[in-house]
Amino acid sequence: MNCPYCGNAVPEGAAFCGNCGAKLEASAPPPQPPTEQVIEAPQEPVQTPPAEPSSPPSFAPGYTAPAAPPAKKSNRTLIIVIVIILLLLCCCCALAFAMMSAGPAITELITQMQPSVP
Repeated sequence: MNCPYCGNAVPEGAAFCGNCGAKLEASAPPPQPPTEQVIEAPQEPVQTPPAEPSSPPSFAPGYTAPAAPPAKKSNRTLIIVIVIILLLLCCCCALAFAMMSAGPAITELITQMQPSVP
């Protein structure tokens, strides 16, 4: 017996084709090639109902569908934390530099403010 969809040889009584995974029916005729037909345009527009979700395809026994790719994680939180740490580090360095450069002036100011002891 051959698969009516791909033509691959399948054992008698098989429910699915081992090559293309198509479901085999005992009395399923092979699909016919499309014939040319003249289709007249409808006079009135035809409204079709919304498509219903189709059922998942059936596969040959033992076939495992590939796993979905893992969801991509966002690095936004990590970037925000790094930027905040860098800003704090810059502020600390600027404060330390300001204290070092103003040190002698502050020392002179303090010595001028101390009362002189006679």
